[in-house]
This record gives sequence, C-alpha cells and structure tokens, in this order.
Amino acid sequence: MALSRVVLGLSTRRTGAFVRSLPSCFAITTNRRLSDNSSQNFKVEVQDDIATVTMSKNPGNTLDLNFFTEFSSLLDDVEKSSRGMILTSSIPKIFCAGLNLVAVSKLSSFEEVDNFLAGLEKFWFRLYTSKLATVAAINGHATAGGCAVTLACDYRIMTKGSDKPHVIGLNESRLGMILPFWLLHVFKDAIGNRNADLHAQLGTLFPAESAFKLGLIDEIASDEEILSVAQKQMKNVLKVADHSRYGTKMLFRRDLIEQYRQFGDKQRQKFSKILVNPDTQKLIKQMVMQLSKAK
Repeated sequence: MALSRVVLGLSTRRTGAFVRSLPSCFAITTNRRLSDNSSQNFKVEVQDDIATVTMSKNPGNTLDLNFFTEFSSLLDDVEKSSRGMILTSSIPKIFCAGLNLVAVSKLSSFEEVDNFLAGLEKFWFRLYTSKLATVAAINGHATAGGCAVTLACDYRIMTKGSDKPHVIGLNESRLGMILPFWLLHVFKDAIGNRNADLHAQLGTLFPAESAFKLGLIDEIASDEEILSVAQKQMKNVLKVADHSRYGTKMLFRRDLIEQYRQFGDKQRQKFSKILVNPDTQKLIKQMVMQLSKAK
C-alpha cells in the first residue's frame, strides 16, 4: 500500500498491511513478551507497557555500526512487548555525543564511509517510524547525531544541567559536514524554516531554555524528575488507541519517507564524498585529538 493512501482511522488489519509494505529498514513486528534484552550498552526495564531504555555505551553513547545493530535488535524486542519507549542515558551529563569520530576517522575509503552512513540512516529511520510512542528523556548533551536521535522521537524532554548547561543542536557544519536532507527536514519541522536555515549553517548548540523557546524540545525537567515527567507524558499518550496514534504519526512522516525512498541513496553518496574529503577528514582528526586531550 502506498504511503500516500494512509488515512486516519485505519483498522488494525489495514494498518498491519500498510506496515508490512514498508522497506525492511522500517520493519515492524507483532506483540509478544520481551526477553531480557539488556546488555553492557543498553539497559531495558518494562513496566505498564512502557519500556525505559537507558543507553550506557562508552564513550558518550557515540554512534557507530555496533550501536546501530544492537539498538535495532533491541527495538525489535521492545516493540513486541511494549506500547511506548522512553530513551535516556546513564552517562553523566551526556545523552548522546553524536557519531563516534574515532571510528569515522578510521574510515579510509568511500565504500567504508557509505556503508557507515547507510547503517546510520537505517537505524534513524527505524526509530523514526517505530510503532512505539517514543519519548527522549535528554539528561545531558545531545549534539550532532545525538540531536538527530532525539529528533527521531515523538516527544523531547531535557534537563538544564547544573554546573555547565546541557546543550542540544546540529553542529555538523563545524566539522566541515553538510547535514543530510532527511535530518534538515525534521530540524525544520521542529524549529521552522528560517531558524533551521540559520542554525544549521552556524552549527548552533542551544541550552535547554533556548531549545524550548525554538521548539527543538517540548519540555524542561529537573535531573531528579525527568524520568517521572517522561512517564507521565507517556501515560497520557497511551490513552490514545495505538492504531489511530500510529496511523496519524505515519501521515506526518510519509512525505519524508517517500523522499528518502526516491533520493536517499544518491544523497547519501554525495554526503559520503564530503566525509572522505581531505579537509573534512582533517577537521575530524583535529576534533578527535582535542577530545583525547580533554580526557
């Protein structure tokens, strides 16, 4: 069934047929009990149809091929047991620090880079199109790819930070990168065309209050209360029938999904060429050196 034919009020059977028509990276499964899917990098707790997934991958919950694979497998299991997912972090002051720049700096060919970015896109769209209601409980910095993870979620709650304000934003331009079109699309959806245009170019990182005013996050909570606030929001969302909530969710996502189907591979290959550019590689390696010195 084409995405353009999805309408509000789909029956459960028709929604299932639509879901099965999506590409494999958007695959969704039927309900069953969740096995213990906690690992060294992710802790999963399920209560009242709500799974709380806590990222604990060092360093900084950075994104790499292992992260993409493990998270996608975890999401398969969570979808079989739960109706909603709260995503948060156990690493102090960091929700997700974006791409694993050490891993990226070691990619030596266009093919390796393109494979890496394909993994990123498959992971991101998997979360973006999940049948789960998703809440990002952002209890630390969410920069670059970390911000992208939050933008794949339905609702975003963030803490201010204490001694140093937590920040969120897409700062890829500072590393000589251009944002992929699908990420610009959701960034623009969140904060508006003019703000997205300006801040994507500048690579602006926002403290929580500024992010809230722009619409990049939906709510601010204290460090102590963020999970309870996320639980409250999730319980409110789950009062809506899953088929109608998810059907509406996919209506809002269908245009981007269709664009990605048509142009995703070609656009990713352009981005891959930028990432293997010597100037970009130089900036990434400089950033890796700075991060190593800061430890």
